[in-house]
Amino acid sequence: MFRRNLDWGNTLDDLKDLTFLTVNQSASILNCPKKTVYYWIEQGNIQIYRFGRRKGIRIKHDDLQNFIESKRETAPGVPDGRF
Repeated sequence: MFRRNLDWGNTLDDLKDLTFLTVNQSASILNCPKKTVYYWIEQGNIQIYRFGRRKGIRIKHDDLQNFIESKRETAPGVPDGRF
């Protein structure tokens, strides 16, 4: 399930058919270092799942999307955040 021949673009729409993402894939989507994703995991901002013998960390696609939406801001005094 994780080893599909996909181009791992930088949008969630490219990955919507996958249920779980790796930390590397999540960092690519968020355009940030893996270390930052691990920090958000440690802070409890992103939920993780561990599967298999090696207990690799996986992040549910919907959880990542919810995290992104929770960071959305509207510029003060600007309708709908438009400049």
